[in-house]
Amino acid sequence: HLPAAHTDGDLYVHLPQPNVIVAGGVVAAGRYPTIDYSTGGWIGGMAEATRSLIGLANEHTRIIPGCGAILSRADLQAQLKMLETIRDRIGNAIRKALDFEELLATAPTREFNDRFGDPTQFLQLAWASTRGHERDLGWIF
Repeated sequence: HLPAAHTDGDLYVHLPQPNVIVAGGVVAAGRYPTIDYSTGGWIGGMAEATRSLIGLANEHTRIIPGCGAILSRADLQAQLKMLETIRDRIGNAIRKALDFEELLATAPTREFNDRFGDPTQFLQLAWASTRGHERDLGWIF
């Protein structure tokens, strides 16, 4: 179980012998992941879930996303870097009392868009999901 990631009910299956991880919606192939905050998902949970999957993988592991091409451990590492960077940028925007439009003006996904595509929906969902988890990250003083 990978709690509070894509949803609050995400599961993965690790098959050690063929060296495969079936990860479902927790990972995304060639696009930003979808965060379903209405069912308990959030960007911090996505980062933790991705970190957990990286811990199970090696350079030969095949990771099966919910849709799209098979991924590698390096792809998971790239997703983790993106998730943590954007989570931190959203956190900084919240601490500065910025609204969503002001966050967008900072281009928080600038270095990741070539790899992951259009960030519009992802940022909307990441912003909304983080607003309910400020206390989890110590962002309420």
